[in-house]
Amino acid sequence: AASSLKNRLQGYREAMEELGLRTMELLLRERKADSSDLIQGLETIRKEHRSSKAYLVSTEGLAYKVASILYHQGFRIGKDLHIARFGLDPPYVATGLIGIEQPHRAMGAQATRLLLDLVKGEEPKKIELDLSFRLPQGNHGAGSFPGSLWPNEFILEGANNEEKRN
Repeated sequence: AASSLKNRLQGYREAMEELGLRTMELLLRERKADSSDLIQGLETIRKEHRSSKAYLVSTEGLAYKVASILYHQGFRIGKDLHIARFGLDPPYVATGLIGIEQPHRAMGAQATRLLLDLVKGEEPKKIELDLSFRLPQGNHGAGSFPGSLWPNEFILEGANNEEKRN
């Protein structure tokens, strides 16, 4: 019911329409960790869209669950398919997920400036915030490891797969 989730879904629909692509949405009703609705929904998506190689997931926690399910089905996250979510990996862990950074600090600062302008009797100014993203570490940069292991085999940044397995 959160407006931010509704807006993310609407943005997805608009982008797909602009690109002339059909949307495939999976809306979950249960919030139980042991629910099988996500597994069943992902299986439906894979059956209807065999070549589906990209997923946009509305929340970070849910993206980790999607990645874990798909990993256990034999897919390499960041290689066989890509998952974008809202939020970023911490600097010491690479998940293989695409991160959409949410400018919470900038939003808080801008909201404070707007409030103070109003208190001073000034007209509010239009505010624009930059949106940034991060691709998984394995997709760029010298010395990056060749992809993430999922879900329990997180790789410390800078380590390679061989070192981590030993």
